Amino acid sequence: TRRRQTQKLGCERELSLGAGESGQLIRGLNLLKVKNRKLVQIILGTVITLVCLWLAVPGSGLASKWNGLHVTLAALKSAEFIWLVPMMGLLAIFYLTKAYRWALLLVPVRRLRTHQVFPATIIGFMGNNVLPAHLGELVRMLVLSKSFSLSKTSVFSSIVLERLLDAIAVIILLGFAGLSLKLPESYEYSGIVAAAGAFVALLCLILYVYRSHKVLLFWNNHFHFIPAKAHARVARMITSSSQGMDTLRNPTHFLYLIFFSVLHWSILVLYAYLVFVAFSIELPFQAAILVLCGTMVAATVPAAPGFWGVVQAAFTIVLKPLGVPAHVALAASVYYLASQYVPTTATGLIFLAHSGFRLAEISSESIESSLEAAS
Repeated sequence: TRRRQTQKLGCERELSLGAGESGQLIRGLNLLKVKNRKLVQIILGTVITLVCLWLAVPGSGLASKWNGLHVTLAALKSAEFIWLVPMMGLLAIFYLTKAYRWALLLVPVRRLRTHQVFPATIIGFMGNNVLPAHLGELVRMLVLSKSFSLSKTSVFSSIVLERLLDAIAVIILLGFAGLSLKLPESYEYSGIVAAAGAFVALLCLILYVYRSHKVLLFWNNHFHFIPAKAHARVARMITSSSQGMDTLRNPTHFLYLIFFSVLHWSILVLYAYLVFVAFSIELPFQAAILVLCGTMVAATVPAAPGFWGVVQAAFTIVLKPLGVPAHVALAASVYYLASQYVPTTATGLIFLAHSGFRLAEISSESIESSLEAAS
């Protein structure tokens, strides 16, 4: 009897070890699959960036493109760099207001002050500048959740709400620009599409905030075709995030957040307008709103880290119908992006060094988080 019990325990131990090893093997294969997908995204992003840069440089052939680069460099050298001083102040205010709003969205989860979420905010922007596949959002989620022992789902849900508020605010600004500025016909059509998008986004946000249970019911009843594990994960996310929306269910707070979001993005509009001033581009303030909208759309394209290439293409596409020469628009885009990229990346790395995290650690954990979201 004792021998049988020993053999049984040995078999159970072997089965347990085998199951554990199988689980690790499956997870390793899944992680390898995600890393391969990230590699494809890096290659694709690099190609997109190079294509956008090629299109943004004035000229049609290699020789004319080379000449276009020289003209662009001359335009960049002629810019007034003194305007970088107030622009750095505006950039700091933009990041502070973003951290303040994020702290407001996190109130149902945990009351944090602006200075407590500010480092994670900057680290996230830095992550977008140096990591592929827009991992910066996952990076700031991980940094904040680990720093204050918060639920990753709740923090991620606050970032999703933040994105919806951003979309609504920017499209409100776009509507203001469309009403107060004579735009080309193609822009007017884009404005109609954007207004429709804003209405849908606002409707989805209101429904999500005030009727979360119906959103969950709709998800459970109409999305059976999604794999069971992913379906259950999204359902848990809807349930978990809806519990953290008490502050948004107050109509006064909800309207305040939309109003504050408009003010928040107006800071970056003023930032873009100062770029116009630095290059003596004689366009009204509303034109800077169009540039902001163009760069935000460009930021959604899966380009290389830092949004290089897509921002240059956005500047030239937006400003060309307004009479700005291509080489001036390209030079202005470099001025605009570099003035954000350098201080943001440097400050983010400093905060990262003081946070106790390492870039390799949080980037690999971000990949694993995307693996969990996809599984």
